[in-house]
Formats: sequence, structure tokens, C-alpha cells
Amino acid sequence: GNSEVGHMNLGAGRVVYQDFTRVTKSIRDGEFFENPTICAAVDKAVAAGKAVHIMGLLSEGGVHSHQDHLVAMAELAFKRGAEKIYLHAFLDGRDTPPKSAASSIELLDAAFQALGKGRIASLIGRYFAMDRDNRWDRVAQAYNLIVDGKG
Repeated sequence: GNSEVGHMNLGAGRVVYQDFTRVTKSIRDGEFFENPTICAAVDKAVAAGKAVHIMGLLSEGGVHSHQDHLVAMAELAFKRGAEKIYLHAFLDGRDTPPKSAASSIELLDAAFQALGKGRIASLIGRYFAMDRDNRWDRVAQAYNLIVDGKG
């Protein structure tokens, strides 16, 4: 986490796991791979013969996400029989230095190679894909890339 997490939970009187920590913990203990909602979504795609598309922040920053979460999602899709697994990665540049995504991309490529399935389908910066300022022109660029393959 970061200082924001600490400030939000001061005085709680107990450990308050944030989403990031809860996901990481569930991957470690195996609970993630049995999550009924995620499994149902993957199973529905598999049953229909469709690809599983994974979207998320590809980063080793550890504040809002971690690349290991995307690896785990690809592993879950593989274990549940997905034939096609596509990652739409949002590159960080906020919780990590700008232009530092190369090692994360290599890690995901290696994970897909180890599974024998899957590939990175698109790359875009979080500035576009995760805009919080209602700048729809930015979001439209991410949408067009993911949906139509136009970047």
C-alpha cells in the first residue's frame, strides 16, 4: 500500500486489508483460483468457445495492482480450459517510473509461454485506460484499441 491506505484506516482497531492485499493473499492461499464469480465468467467463455480477455494495470508498483495478479488470472483461465487468452495491459508510469514496463511485459510473455497459451493483445498507458478526470477522449482511445484494435 501507501500512506493513503494508512491514513484511511487509522483508528480502525484492526487490520483492514485493502483490495490489493486481499487479492495477493487469495492468490497465495489458492482461494483466488476458486473464486466463484471469476470462475463462472471464465467458464462461460470456455463453454461458448470464446476467448478470455483479461484487462488490468500491468505493474510491479504494488500500490494499485501487481503484475502477479495478471499472471494468476491467466493461470486460472488456462486451468479452466480457455483455449484463447488475451491480455489488454494498461501500463503504469505512476506507481513505477515512466517507460519502465519492459520487464513486466517480458514477465507476462514468459508466463504465457510457460502455459503454452495466451498473448498480450494490446498495450496502452493508464493515462488513457484509467482516466479519473472524465476526459472521455482519453478513454475512447483505450476503448477503440481494446474493442476495435485501433490505436
